Amino acid sequence: MKTLKLFVVFFFLGTLLRAQNWITLNSGTDKYLESVFFTNEFIGYAVGEYGTILKTTDGGSQWIQQNSSSQCIINSVFFPDAATGYTVETCGWQGAISKSVDSGVYWNSSAFDYSMSSVFFTSKDTGYIVGAIGKIFKTTDGGTNWVQKVSNTTNNLISVFFTNTNTGYAVGESEKILKSSDGGETWVSMASGVQTGLFSVHFPEENIGYAVGPGAIVKTNDGGINWTIQDPGITGGFYSVYFINKDTGYVVGFEGIILRTNNGGIQWNVQISGTTQTLHSVYFTNEFTGYAVGSNGTILKTTTGVGFGIDDRTDPNQHLSVHPDPVKDFLSFISPNELTDVDFAIFNIKGQKVLTGKVKNAKSQIDLRMLETGMYFIRVTNNSINEIRKIIKE
Repeated sequence: MKTLKLFVVFFFLGTLLRAQNWITLNSGTDKYLESVFFTNEFIGYAVGEYGTILKTTDGGSQWIQQNSSSQCIINSVFFPDAATGYTVETCGWQGAISKSVDSGVYWNSSAFDYSMSSVFFTSKDTGYIVGAIGKIFKTTDGGTNWVQKVSNTTNNLISVFFTNTNTGYAVGESEKILKSSDGGETWVSMASGVQTGLFSVHFPEENIGYAVGPGAIVKTNDGGINWTIQDPGITGGFYSVYFINKDTGYVVGFEGIILRTNNGGIQWNVQISGTTQTLHSVYFTNEFTGYAVGSNGTILKTTTGVGFGIDDRTDPNQHLSVHPDPVKDFLSFISPNELTDVDFAIFNIKGQKVLTGKVKNAKSQIDLRMLETGMYFIRVTNNSINEIRKIIKE
């Protein structure tokens, strides 16, 4: 009877977690938030209008306003290390860049002649900012000096991302995607296949990348040479994209839209955000824990980022299941197809990785005796599968 009660409790908890993918956090502000960034599992920053800079040191439970002399719109925040951070902002037709060297406590600001939209650093000293009328600037001395680079466009640029020290991408109010292969010194344009412009770009791997814009999601598998339009299944403005790996990613946007894919964008599933506020930025600290920020001080968090995608399969013929469930001591896999050389990772409901390993075949067992009673998620991957299952540990 005790086992039955425990199962019922966790069954309904699991149902609740799947229905309510994201929870609303108390940001302490009603200002529009434009960007979110975390330096580790607990410490993160959210920035927005009227010079708003918020910081959390406990994974979003509390957000504290930081010292900011700005009254402008802070569009983007980036920390190349735990102590050093940068923001860029819009002040009418002009802009500014601010730097902190004490983990966001104090910020020193420098004015720019142009409105700036996005900042990205490949190291503590080397970084890039992009903004109005195609402006791209690069620093190699930690922001002391910024040198303008030729972008060959006069369209506003909104997002910049580098996959390594040499290769970077920028998108904006154009159907073209800019790429640099020499550390931002020169940029070439590539056709995205969309006509409405793009707001965000993200590459989980060197050659695999995604970009989103008004009603559009595009993907490249060859380092930006070719881009294919994906079908999100819904219409709306998409403002930010973030991929945890080449297959699993999130898109947020207009009126609380949150989409998730578990198969590289072949299929996108709607998640319940619990808000109708427009979401401007999304960031994940691990496979399960993510944050989204947006209008009216909205900050959302998920620790079960799998959401409706928990049963998604990269190969629908695998039908992978775990046995027994609930499990007390040892866990095994059941699959109609041959299952070999499988990597697994187990996470608790906070998104923390608690166990990893490899099983040679479906007959192999995973020893879970050291885990405490509760709900966990197991991610299983090999060359043909990439799946997540919920497990109950008795």
